[in-house]
Amino acid sequence: MHARLRTLVAEQGGEVGLIVYCPHGPDDGCDCRKPKPGMLQAIARHY
Repeated sequence: MHARLRTLVAEQGGEVGLIVYCPHGPDDGCDCRKPKPGMLQAIARHY
């Protein structure tokens, strides 16, 4: 799915720099599930 997204965006002249997702369920208590900031923090560390 991610490869296809990158291809479609590239065909239009764009670029996908990073794809992140939360694999956890709502009851897992993780920090990466919205509205918690875990994914944004991971993106900030990457860049």
